[in-house]
Amino acid sequence: MTLVLGCPDASSEKPILSLLRQAVQIAETDGRSTSDGAEGPLIVDLRTLAEGANHATGVALGRDETRRSFGANVRNLSEAEAVRCDSIRCWVIDNGVFVKLDSLQAAADGAFTVFVTSVTTDRRPSGTSAACTRQLSLRFELREGKWVATDNFLMLRC
Repeated sequence: MTLVLGCPDASSEKPILSLLRQAVQIAETDGRSTSDGAEGPLIVDLRTLAEGANHATGVALGRDETRRSFGANVRNLSEAEAVRCDSIRCWVIDNGVFVKLDSLQAAADGAFTVFVTSVTTDRRPSGTSAACTRQLSLRFELREGKWVATDNFLMLRC
């Protein structure tokens, strides 16, 4: 699997963006590994990332800055735009993986806890499909100047 996240020059970006990119990458990998063929694009609600960073750290992330950090291959859509439903089923557009930030919390020791949700399309043998929603709780610690995911708990699974 090839991850499509951007890799900007780390010296010129806000450190919180590195943490958020890693959280999205972990959620994407988790979503793709549990889905039957989620081979489409990575779709991220970048607004949730910017708002979460601002709330937890006071760091304001601009729309363009956040978009550049995640690269051109990441589609920026809200959950309402990315997950479609009709009267009997729901699915992620273009068979992609949708990721949003639910919460970003700073700990007293300088670590962060991230709650992130992924949604994929679960294809069933009958030919029907359903949205598969998973939520992860991730803990990140700063080690030697880099954010490292130290804990990964599955909070919600489909």
